[in-house]
Amino acid sequence: MALSYRSAERRPLAAAGRAVAKVGMVRDTARVQSTPALGVAPTADTHPDRHLLRARDLADARYSEPLDVADLAGAAGLSRSRFSAEFRRAFGESPHVYLLTRRLERAAALLRTTDYTVADICMAVGLSSVGSFTTSFRRMYGQTPTAYRAGGPPASLLARIPACVVHAYSRPQNRTFREDDRAASSIALTPSSNDAAQDGGPDDQDRQRATVGARSG
Repeated sequence: MALSYRSAERRPLAAAGRAVAKVGMVRDTARVQSTPALGVAPTADTHPDRHLLRARDLADARYSEPLDVADLAGAAGLSRSRFSAEFRRAFGESPHVYLLTRRLERAAALLRTTDYTVADICMAVGLSSVGSFTTSFRRMYGQTPTAYRAGGPPASLLARIPACVVHAYSRPQNRTFREDDRAASSIALTPSSNDAAQDGGPDDQDRQRATVGARSG
């Protein structure tokens, strides 16, 4: 009877221990599932189009470089065709149009605020053909880059430093022309007219010597 009583007394304790162990396993499993791991698909807390945002950020930051759709697709980790389809679904336009729009917006700002040539602005925004740049700019803004610039105030009015000050301080300070060195050396070796006048010249000196000799004789 004593043994059966002890075994009956231990059964509730064993059942309670198993329940506690099961609760701990459930907690550990939940903790592992909530921890993101490398190479795992994004969870509900991560934006599903984060890879597309990464490609768009690349276009915004490095539009002046020779980027194309293949470079943006590589940043998103997708093939070119799938990237173009998902980018259009997420942002409402193709990646090529988005990148070109970003470049033309920057070109318009440079036309308003600088005196760079149209060719320089074309190269500065990552484009290589002035003709294609002019055609795309006219399609977006309704006029050529030259006409767009002429429609606003000149860029010199937006300068914070006057042009005369810029020209004065941009002149080279150290001159290395040989003509300047020769002119300086010739000026240094030639006696001035004041010195010659003070000395009296060679004729005056001869007269003074003759007068002094006559007086002594």
